[in-house]
Amino acid sequence: MQQEALDLSPSQVKEINRRLIELGLITMRNSPNGKRYGRRHERTGHIIEAYGFDLAPIDRNTQRYAEFVRLAEEGRVERAAMGRLRRRATIARKAITQILETAQEYGFAGEEWITLAHETAALVRALREVERPEEMEPGVKSMERRQRAARERLEILLGVVDSAPKEPENRPHNTITNQALILTRIR
Repeated sequence: MQQEALDLSPSQVKEINRRLIELGLITMRNSPNGKRYGRRHERTGHIIEAYGFDLAPIDRNTQRYAEFVRLAEEGRVERAAMGRLRRRATIARKAITQILETAQEYGFAGEEWITLAHETAALVRALREVERPEEMEPGVKSMERRQRAARERLEILLGVVDSAPKEPENRPHNTITNQALILTRIR
Protein backbone atom coordinates (compact mmCIF):
# COMPACT_ATOMS: atom_id res chain seq x y z
CA MET A 1 0.00 0.00 0.00
CA GLN A 2 2.84 2.40 0.81
CA GLN A 3 4.49 1.59 -2.50
CA GLU A 4 1.35 2.41 -4.49
CA ALA A 5 0.33 5.47 -2.47
CA LEU A 6 3.80 7.03 -2.63
CA ASP A 7 4.75 5.70 -6.09
CA LEU A 8 7.96 4.16 -4.76
CA SER A 9 9.96 1.00 -5.34
CA PRO A 10 9.94 -1.78 -2.72
CA SER A 11 13.47 -0.91 -1.62
CA GLN A 12 12.50 2.76 -1.17
CA VAL A 13 9.53 1.74 1.00
CA LYS A 14 11.81 -0.46 3.14
CA GLU A 15 14.24 2.43 3.56
CA ILE A 16 11.46 4.80 4.59
CA ASN A 17 10.14 2.30 7.14
CA ARG A 18 13.65 1.75 8.54
CA ARG A 19 14.04 5.50 8.89
CA LEU A 20 10.64 5.86 10.62
CA ILE A 21 11.70 3.15 13.10
CA GLU A 22 15.07 4.88 13.69
CA LEU A 23 13.27 8.16 14.38
CA GLY A 24 10.98 6.42 16.86
CA LEU A 25 7.81 7.29 14.95
CA ILE A 26 6.79 3.65 14.58
CA THR A 27 7.96 0.41 16.18
CA MET A 28 7.94 -3.19 15.03
CA ARG A 29 6.53 -6.03 17.07
CA ASN A 30 7.41 -9.41 15.64
CA SER A 31 5.36 -12.50 16.46
CA PRO A 32 7.16 -15.72 17.41
CA ASN A 33 6.34 -17.20 13.98
CA GLY A 34 7.38 -14.01 12.11
CA LYS A 35 3.89 -13.19 10.83
CA ARG A 36 2.01 -9.92 11.14
CA TYR A 37 -1.54 -10.08 12.45
CA GLY A 38 -3.90 -8.79 15.11
CA ARG A 39 -6.68 -10.10 17.34
CA ARG A 40 -9.60 -8.12 18.73
CA HIS A 41 -11.74 -8.77 21.77
CA GLU A 42 -14.96 -10.46 20.64
CA ARG A 43 -17.32 -8.09 22.45
CA THR A 44 -15.51 -4.77 22.71
CA GLY A 45 -13.54 -4.89 19.44
CA HIS A 46 -10.41 -3.57 21.15
CA ILE A 47 -7.11 -4.92 19.93
CA ILE A 48 -5.81 -7.43 22.47
CA GLU A 49 -2.86 -8.81 20.51
CA ALA A 50 -1.08 -7.35 17.49
CA TYR A 51 2.11 -7.97 15.60
CA GLY A 52 3.61 -5.83 12.87
CA PHE A 53 3.80 -2.04 12.72
CA ASP A 54 2.94 -0.29 15.97
CA LEU A 55 1.79 3.27 15.31
CA ALA A 56 1.43 4.17 18.99
CA PRO A 57 4.51 6.44 18.90
CA ILE A 58 2.79 8.58 16.27
CA ASP A 59 -0.29 8.80 18.51
CA ARG A 60 1.97 10.14 21.27
CA ASN A 61 3.20 12.76 18.77
CA THR A 62 -0.20 14.22 17.86
CA GLN A 63 1.17 17.68 18.56
CA ARG A 64 3.47 17.09 15.57
CA TYR A 65 0.58 16.17 13.24
CA ALA A 66 0.67 19.55 11.47
CA GLU A 67 4.40 19.09 10.90
CA PHE A 68 3.83 15.61 9.40
CA VAL A 69 1.13 16.96 7.09
CA ARG A 70 3.39 19.84 5.99
CA LEU A 71 6.30 17.48 5.32
CA ALA A 72 4.05 15.13 3.35
CA GLU A 73 2.80 18.04 1.21
CA GLU A 74 6.36 19.27 0.62
CA GLY A 75 7.29 15.76 -0.52
CA ARG A 76 4.33 15.61 -2.89
CA VAL A 77 5.21 19.00 -4.38
CA GLU A 78 8.85 17.95 -4.78
CA ARG A 79 7.91 14.66 -6.50
CA ALA A 80 5.62 16.56 -8.90
CA ALA A 81 8.39 19.07 -9.69
CA MET A 82 10.84 16.24 -10.34
CA GLY A 83 8.31 14.59 -12.65
CA ARG A 84 7.94 17.78 -14.69
CA LEU A 85 11.72 18.24 -14.88
CA ARG A 86 12.27 14.63 -15.95
CA ARG A 87 9.64 15.05 -18.71
CA ARG A 88 11.37 18.22 -19.94
CA ALA A 89 14.72 16.39 -19.92
CA THR A 90 13.22 13.51 -21.92
CA ILE A 91 11.74 15.88 -24.50
CA ALA A 92 15.05 17.72 -24.91
CA ARG A 93 17.02 14.44 -25.12
CA LYS A 94 14.72 13.02 -27.79
CA ALA A 95 14.82 16.28 -29.78
CA ILE A 96 18.63 16.27 -29.68
CA THR A 97 18.64 12.65 -30.85
CA GLN A 98 16.41 13.58 -33.80
CA ILE A 99 18.61 16.56 -34.65
CA LEU A 100 21.72 14.37 -34.59
CA GLU A 101 20.03 11.76 -36.81
CA THR A 102 18.94 14.44 -39.29
CA ALA A 103 22.44 15.93 -39.37
CA GLN A 104 23.87 12.48 -40.05
CA GLU A 105 21.30 11.77 -42.81
CA TYR A 106 22.26 15.00 -44.58
CA GLY A 107 25.95 14.25 -44.20
CA PHE A 108 26.71 17.11 -41.82
CA ALA A 109 29.80 15.79 -40.14
CA GLY A 110 31.87 17.71 -37.70
CA GLU A 111 33.17 18.00 -34.20
CA GLU A 112 30.14 20.07 -33.10
CA TRP A 113 27.76 17.10 -33.61
CA ILE A 114 30.10 14.64 -31.88
CA THR A 115 30.52 17.05 -28.96
CA LEU A 116 26.75 17.51 -28.73
CA ALA A 117 26.22 13.75 -28.61
CA HIS A 118 28.87 13.27 -25.88
CA GLU A 119 27.67 16.21 -23.78
CA THR A 120 24.06 15.06 -24.01
CA ALA A 121 24.97 11.51 -22.97
CA ALA A 122 26.96 12.85 -20.01
CA LEU A 123 24.08 15.11 -18.94
CA VAL A 124 21.58 12.25 -19.17
CA ARG A 125 23.83 10.06 -16.97
CA ALA A 126 24.28 12.86 -14.43
CA LEU A 127 20.56 13.67 -14.28
CA ARG A 128 19.69 10.05 -13.49
CA GLU A 129 21.47 10.41 -10.14
CA VAL A 130 19.80 13.69 -9.15
CA GLU A 131 17.02 13.55 -6.55
CA ARG A 132 16.25 17.22 -5.80
CA PRO A 133 14.51 19.69 -8.16
CA GLU A 134 16.96 22.48 -7.38
CA GLU A 135 19.82 20.21 -8.50
CA MET A 136 17.94 18.92 -11.55
CA GLU A 137 16.76 22.22 -13.01
CA PRO A 138 20.18 23.57 -14.11
CA GLY A 139 20.93 20.31 -15.94
CA VAL A 140 17.56 20.34 -17.70
CA LYS A 141 17.97 23.98 -18.72
CA SER A 142 21.44 23.18 -20.05
CA MET A 143 20.06 20.33 -22.15
CA GLU A 144 17.25 22.54 -23.47
CA ARG A 145 19.79 25.26 -24.43
CA ARG A 146 21.85 22.67 -26.31
CA GLN A 147 18.71 21.46 -28.08
CA ARG A 148 17.72 24.99 -29.20
CA ALA A 149 21.26 25.79 -30.38
CA ALA A 150 21.51 22.51 -32.30
CA ARG A 151 18.13 23.05 -33.94
CA GLU A 152 19.10 26.58 -35.00
CA ARG A 153 22.43 25.31 -36.39
CA LEU A 154 20.70 22.51 -38.31
CA GLU A 155 18.12 24.94 -39.74
CA ILE A 156 20.93 27.19 -40.98
CA LEU A 157 22.72 24.24 -42.61
CA LEU A 158 19.51 23.01 -44.21
CA GLY A 159 18.41 26.49 -45.32
CA VAL A 160 14.91 25.98 -43.95
CA VAL A 161 12.25 26.62 -46.61
CA ASP A 162 9.03 28.54 -45.94
CA SER A 163 6.31 25.89 -45.70
CA ALA A 164 3.65 28.13 -47.37
CA PRO A 165 5.11 29.69 -50.54
CA LYS A 166 3.51 32.96 -51.68
CA GLU A 167 3.47 32.53 -55.48
CA PRO A 168 0.52 30.52 -56.96
CA GLU A 169 2.78 28.33 -59.11
CA ASN A 170 4.62 27.11 -56.02
CA ARG A 171 1.58 26.16 -53.94
CA PRO A 172 1.03 22.50 -53.20
CA HIS A 173 -1.29 20.65 -55.56
CA ASN A 174 -4.66 19.54 -54.20
CA THR A 175 -5.42 15.90 -54.88
CA ILE A 176 -9.06 14.88 -54.75
CA THR A 177 -9.45 11.55 -53.00
CA ASN A 178 -13.25 11.35 -52.96
CA GLN A 179 -14.30 9.00 -55.79
CA ALA A 180 -17.71 10.70 -56.33
CA LEU A 181 -16.09 14.12 -56.82
CA ILE A 182 -13.64 12.68 -59.33
CA LEU A 183 -16.45 11.16 -61.41
CA THR A 184 -18.51 14.36 -61.45
CA ARG A 185 -15.50 16.42 -62.60
CA ILE A 186 -14.71 13.99 -65.41
CA ARG A 187 -18.26 14.20 -66.84
